[in-house]
Amino acid sequence: MEASEGRKCVWCGSPANSKEHVYPQWLRKFIGPSSYIAKHGGYQAATPRLIARTDPDGHLVEYEVARGRQTPNLHEVQVKQVCKNCNNQWMSQLESVESLIRRLTLGPGAGLSDDEGQTLAIWAHKTFLMYDLWEEAPDRRYREADYESFYSDRKPYGDVQLYLAASHSPHANFAMWSDSCRFIPAGVDPELYVAEHEINCGSSYFAVDGVVIVEYWFSSGFPSEDPTGRKLKKAAHRKMKRLGMQQLWPDTEVLSRWPKRVLNDKQTEAARLSLFNALGRLPVHARRIPPPD
Repeated sequence: MEASEGRKCVWCGSPANSKEHVYPQWLRKFIGPSSYIAKHGGYQAATPRLIARTDPDGHLVEYEVARGRQTPNLHEVQVKQVCKNCNNQWMSQLESVESLIRRLTLGPGAGLSDDEGQTLAIWAHKTFLMYDLWEEAPDRRYREADYESFYSDRKPYGDVQLYLAASHSPHANFAMWSDSCRFIPAGVDPELYVAEHEINCGSSYFAVDGVVIVEYWFSSGFPSEDPTGRKLKKAAHRKMKRLGMQQLWPDTEVLSRWPKRVLNDKQTEAARLSLFNALGRLPVHARRIPPPD
């Protein structure tokens, strides 16, 4: 394919002349994805988003809306912001995690070494970076510096936490989700803060055949000096540990016994949404109303 006019590779800046499957094609060979594709065909419903807008009276309100139209199934989702050189070389090399994931999907048995855990975390973060490019612009969390740093160092940039677990949840067979959030410090004008600041935190979820990876991300602009902001980050981490999720990044736990615990449907959903729910328990800075007609 020819590079789109003016479009550059998000990694190296060369002309973007290649497409990247966000959910790798080798995952289609796993049981969960192949069964889902056979049952549901090519499309799935758009994901609801919680977004902030200013109403006619100037108050900040939140709407839960379904962004966009129906979206392609994960195995069809591609982004066009990479070049052939990056796609066929270092990005392709990261796909060697297939053997690690397949080992984990087999159930009880040998786990991962610390080095393998780090490799899996790096691959997962790359996958979430690619998925973010497919999201609509208002929902994107990562910025140019995040891609530049990952390309340079081949590791997550900034304050990123990744966790791993096994689950029997139906959502753990074939899934990828992303929720963008915004923490608004206390004592500031919320409308002004939303207008002047980008999304500063969010969570991502990947699953195949009972193997679940969850990422929590906090931007360089996240107000960590705010006491409530610090509590939020710590509360999200403690929640993951209580649920039995094992940390992959930045501190990789010893994963010699797999799995240490198997999460049920309720626990898996709690892990996916714990950052969002923790935000919901903070002082309300926006008045939530039903979605507009």
